[in-house]
This record gives sequence, C-alpha cells and structure tokens, in this order.
Amino acid sequence: MSNKERSDNLILLKRYRELVSKIEKLLEEKLSPDTRQEDEIDFPVDVFIETKRNEVVIEIEMAGLQAESVKLSGFDSLLEISGKKETMRDSKYESCVCLERENGAFKKLLKVDIPVDFDGAEACFKNGVLEIRLPMTVEKRVTKTITIKNED
Repeated sequence: MSNKERSDNLILLKRYRELVSKIEKLLEEKLSPDTRQEDEIDFPVDVFIETKRNEVVIEIEMAGLQAESVKLSGFDSLLEISGKKETMRDSKYESCVCLERENGAFKKLLKVDIPVDFDGAEACFKNGVLEIRLPMTVEKRVTKTITIKNED
C-alpha cells in the first residue's frame, strides 16, 4: 500500500468516525434530550461484535481507562457506554511540549439488533479492552391479534 493510499484511508476513517459521532449525538438527543452533557468529548473506540453460542459478545478497545470510570446501561436494543476519561498527570509530563489527549465525559450508543437480556449481562475489563457478554433471548416483540367487538 502506497503512502497516498494510506493517507486516503486515514482521511476516510476520520470522516467515518466524525459521521458516526454526529449520528450518535442525534440519536442521543432524540432518545434522552435532557441528559446530554455539554463537556462531552469525542472518544472514538474500536468495537467488535460477534455472536457465540447463545450470546452476543461485544469487545470495545478503551485504552487508558479503568473499569471504575466506565458505566454500562441497556434499554430495548440500545447499549450505552459512558464514563469519564482523565489523563493521569505525573512527573513524566514536566518536560512535555505537547499533549494531545482529550479529557472529560464521553458517551457511545450501540444498537444491538439481536434480542438480548440486559439483566443477564456480564462485563469485564482487561488490558484496555471492555468485554460485554449479553445472553440472547427470544424476541419479546410479538404480533398480537386484537379482537374487535361488534356492539351493534
């Protein structure tokens, strides 16, 4: 792959992440307009979703975070990952000329198209990767026939 191709791919990836971020913000405003924080940062994360046996496994790379700084919540077919990212400050930054790390609150919404049981969810954080296991469930939304009474 040439340098131009790599550069073009990076530009496309950046545009893709910007578009995803805009879509997530629009979704969040529609779903919960009163809970949006103005100081939220754009915290792009790599997400991998697969099905194994009777569960959906979601892996999210979240380098630099600890389990205590991340919150998970699920509703219907949406999984919300939120938290706060803070750069640890210590003596190694004394001579730092430039530090390009965002700090602050973040929120990401994932749509899980497979019916899952959030009550049975398990999550663990290891080596900067958050792994979430969601048991699959039978589709709860069913079509019901409603009988119409004739009152003549």
